[in-house]
Amino acid sequence: MVLYGLYVAYSMYNKPHKIISEQDVDYRLTVDEIIEAYTNDETVANAKFIDKVVVLEGTLKSIAASESSLSIVILEGENGLANCEFFNSDLHLSKSPNPGDKVFIKGLFIGYDDLLGELQLKKCTIIPTDF
Repeated sequence: MVLYGLYVAYSMYNKPHKIISEQDVDYRLTVDEIIEAYTNDETVANAKFIDKVVVLEGTLKSIAASESSLSIVILEGENGLANCEFFNSDLHLSKSPNPGDKVFIKGLFIGYDDLLGELQLKKCTIIPTDF
């Protein structure tokens, strides 16, 4: 029994991580569409979107770099925001977007904070607007 437990722990620790930029997209939505889904029925929306790869369309509000080599990009819609976490290496673009630009961000959806009205994504990349 102990050996089995050690095997499971070792396997989980060494499990390869998903590279989100290489995963198929489960949903393409605007920031407002996914917030509306959460406003209508949070339980259904959680079952549908949590741990899924999504492409969100929104207006770039800001980019903020942190000391831990992560950047946070804020997308906004009319009804709320999306907080998108990037590794800095995934944020380098030949043509960087500016605040106010329409952008598409692909990432792993991890939740919605209804108190702040914010969607949460991690392991994000910006994809071309003509995808």
